[in-house]
Amino acid sequence: MLPEEIRKSLLDIKESIDSIEGYLARFLGERRDFNVYMQEKHLRRSVERELEIVGEATNRILKVVPDFPITYARKAQPRHPRLRQRQRRHHLGYRAQSSASPAQRSG
Repeated sequence: MLPEEIRKSLLDIKESIDSIEGYLARFLGERRDFNVYMQEKHLRRSVERELEIVGEATNRILKVVPDFPITYARKAQPRHPRLRQRQRRHHLGYRAQSSASPAQRSG
């Protein structure tokens, strides 16, 4: 039997995957075009947030059971260069800086 924290985290992952599938079906239908996806800001942000939830849940699982069988959990990287760039910038703190006014950034 899995510990409660792992079961909750796996449920979070499942719900996020279901949500992503729902967002894509609603916004894109059958045409699943990446260019259309990139133009739909609400869709991108919704999908990105769900992926963050998947990452957070994965980290919680690995903290409880470090050898839990999650393939490529530590190596997961976005495939599209623009998404990798956004991830790097977010990791380095650029997103938080960009929301500040020019006066706030300079001093």
